Amino acid sequence: MQEKIAKELKDYYKEYYKDTLKLVDWEERINSRLEEETNIGKKVVDGIINVSNYDLNKKTILIVGAGTGAELFYIHKNYDVRIYAIENYDKAYNILVKKAELYNLNKENILHSSIENNGFETGQFDLIVCFSVLEHVQDVDQAIYEMNRCLKKGGLLYLNLPNYAYPEEFHYKITTFPLSIDNGFLCKIHLKMMGRYTPFINTINCLSRSKLDRIFVKYNIKFTRKDNINKYKVSDVIKSPKLILKYIYYILKIPRTQIVLISKDK
Repeated sequence: MQEKIAKELKDYYKEYYKDTLKLVDWEERINSRLEEETNIGKKVVDGIINVSNYDLNKKTILIVGAGTGAELFYIHKNYDVRIYAIENYDKAYNILVKKAELYNLNKENILHSSIENNGFETGQFDLIVCFSVLEHVQDVDQAIYEMNRCLKKGGLLYLNLPNYAYPEEFHYKITTFPLSIDNGFLCKIHLKMMGRYTPFINTINCLSRSKLDRIFVKYNIKFTRKDNINKYKVSDVIKSPKLILKYIYYILKIPRTQIVLISKDK
């Protein structure tokens, strides 16, 4: 079973990292995914705890857009929780189900659907984790509304996603014109000049902080930002002049990553 899952993971991420994104380090990234619970899931969970001081034990948790299960199975193996996942993409869902059998997680806890059209109860979860997913959902407003609906009073919703007002495309790992300004038009030209696959850009919700904040206000959702501002020094720019744009964004205190905590009043 474990060897079969490893092969499926390799095929899945080869298609994503090599064929779609054409990343130069695609082999290294695939190898990292073979132990993704430790290499990726732990970092995500540590990040949640660091910004929120949240105790996961004895909680009912939902992983939104669980992918192939990095956070899901790390939490399942290391904490005393009742954990659920939702994943819309067929290939990822199939891997999740096989890993659930391997790690003794009830397959009924993994829902094959989108968060916008989930079947969860109102106020079902103490913690909802949405890591690098909101930029990929079909309907951002509905996704946020549904996650907030499923959150218990006193619960926590953790959102982590790129800030597309920053001069970078985070999946392709390139410095480029901020996508939130023109919905990725100039970024696609940039990618075509590099000989890269561009249709993937059309699937991305180019969310800036202001765009996201307006949705929170629309639904009267209280939120706290813990955004990550990448730090650069003049010496960094001297060593690598291509960092000048990111250095300017650092001076302007414009973050690369959006980290949002949403909690409901008890």
